[in-house]
Amino acid sequence: MVIAFDIDDTITRHPEFFSVIASALLDAGHTVLILTCRDAARREEAIAELADYGVGYTELIMYEGGAANFFSWKAQVCKQRGVDVFFEDMQEVLREVGDETLCLMAVDREIHDLDKLCR
Repeated sequence: MVIAFDIDDTITRHPEFFSVIASALLDAGHTVLILTCRDAARREEAIAELADYGVGYTELIMYEGGAANFFSWKAQVCKQRGVDVFFEDMQEVLREVGDETLCLMAVDREIHDLDKLCR
């Protein structure tokens, strides 16, 4: 399987959870991708942050432009890489991802209107 995690407001919400999940997936031979819209100039910062969190991965993929917007960029990467499961916090991104990818969303009760989300 190919599993993708967003960093900001996903991994950063519960780093220990994602550390355990990533480790188990990697140990089982799965591919773990980190998809982030952080500027490529912040690559070393992202690598250090993921190391501090103890989140292992197969590949760190950073937004380099080229798509109409970063919402559709993440969807394109999911399709190109055959992502089976994608953890992301932004509804705008998840709306763009195809049905072939199971999307799981981190929800911040202070930001998201759960009544709208749960309809």
